[in-house]
Amino acid sequence: MSMIETYPYIVHTNRELELMLKGTKPLSVFCVDNIQGKEQFTIEMAQSNQGFNSHVEAGTFFMDRMKLTETRQSDGVVFVFDYYAYTLVGERWRAPAYFELTRMLKQKRWCQNLERFEGTLLGYTEEQNNYYINQKYPDSCSQKMNNG
Repeated sequence: MSMIETYPYIVHTNRELELMLKGTKPLSVFCVDNIQGKEQFTIEMAQSNQGFNSHVEAGTFFMDRMKLTETRQSDGVVFVFDYYAYTLVGERWRAPAYFELTRMLKQKRWCQNLERFEGTLLGYTEEQNNYYINQKYPDSCSQKMNNG
């Protein structure tokens, strides 16, 4: 059993489209990461073929995109990270906020508060975020107090 299967709530993974169509998930983000010049991974694969693009074309969702590259110092290999953010109408502000969080992560400026903000952007509740943070950062007294 994976750690995620022990959570007291169902994670959004592979249920993003279903939850967005219900209006309970305001943002879904997928990353397509490849080695430059050897693109093998596609957005459809990242989305588990959930079919987000037809909903963008219909105007149900917005799609924003951000591309980051990272060069490995040891051999000069360039990695390309292509992020696709899908938002509900009225929630488009979440995409640039998520992209800024991603830049901070790539700069190694990540912390549990940013992790909590990421969960909120993705539509997890305060209780779900508290549970996740307590699992990932078990030594944090301030977060344990929030979770009872």
